[in-house]
Amino acid sequence: MSAEDEVRALEESIYADPSNRANVGHLLAPEFWEVSPSGEKVTRAMVLERLAANPMIVDEYPRDDTKIEVYGDTAISTGRATLKGRMPQADGTEKTIVRSGRYAHVWVRRDGVWQTVFAQNSNTD
Repeated sequence: MSAEDEVRALEESIYADPSNRANVGHLLAPEFWEVSPSGEKVTRAMVLERLAANPMIVDEYPRDDTKIEVYGDTAISTGRATLKGRMPQADGTEKTIVRSGRYAHVWVRRDGVWQTVFAQNSNTD
């Protein structure tokens, strides 16, 4: 399998099963950080904490316009994703959530294992 295929498979594992999106810790390098759509710097610990605490029910997380470029043991993945889900409300109802955005992920391969070290996300809604 090529490096591009390896990174593509890891990316697809994140988006293919939205109900498991909190189980991405093994894909995030210890030094991982991201720039959120609002411009906030978010660390690995903050990402994992927010995913675990987020009550959102994700129904779909399709992506398109993806491109992966590999430079030795570094890869850059870009694309567009649309999160579709529901947020439980205090009154027992659910609010429908649809968020579209573009992303960039920087992956590094260490000892044969790919992990992402940086991400940037932007809203396109």
